[in-house]
Amino acid sequence: MDVEGEVAFPEIFHHVRGLHCTVFGSAPGRVLPARYDETLMVCVNGSGFGLSRPADITVMGAQVCQGATRTCRHTIRNINGRSTDRVLWVHPGKMEDFEDWYRDYGFRWSLSETLTAQARRSLVKRLTGYELPGLAGPSAPSNGALAVLLTAAAGASRVDMTGFSFTPGHFYISGETARNHVNHDEVLFRWLAGNAPVFSADAAMRERFGFHLPPVPLPPRRWFHFLGRP
Repeated sequence: MDVEGEVAFPEIFHHVRGLHCTVFGSAPGRVLPARYDETLMVCVNGSGFGLSRPADITVMGAQVCQGATRTCRHTIRNINGRSTDRVLWVHPGKMEDFEDWYRDYGFRWSLSETLTAQARRSLVKRLTGYELPGLAGPSAPSNGALAVLLTAAAGASRVDMTGFSFTPGHFYISGETARNHVNHDEVLFRWLAGNAPVFSADAAMRERFGFHLPPVPLPPRRWFHFLGRP
């Protein structure tokens, strides 16, 4: 990690600088943007489900592998047989063998890095000025909001969010699931809407925080060759 002041920024996010990125959440009703797989793809926990190629970066809760909640158990099922180029483990506890657990579940990656709960708290304060009241659970932001913040802070030229909302549940889990991070996500999204090139196709997110609609991508250029013409 590079050190900015007293805060270490995850190295695996440094290569997003200047790139168009898409961050995928797992909110109900997620709609995939056109040509999303031509962007740098950042996934959160089990949100890689249903995508056309593996994510470039995945932000994953280290403790998810323990399967302590219904959401964790469904996420474990979704990552079986999946891969990502780089993974950032968000580690609020004291587990030492979590990577072995994920390998046993059939999840694969090339590079990994760990962000401790204390480092997350310091980063959020350093980047946004907001001090989290604690280190985990309801005292911390969601991995989704954190992924958007890190992608934007790393210098992405544009960040499109999809699959983010404040509607209870996940698109890959039936019924409602608990939301433990709403208050802190509110703060981070409001800061991002006013300070970073972050866009959202979700009307409720735009109305709530002031995000703009993602610009429509230009169609690919086609070159036509006319036989018989000079």
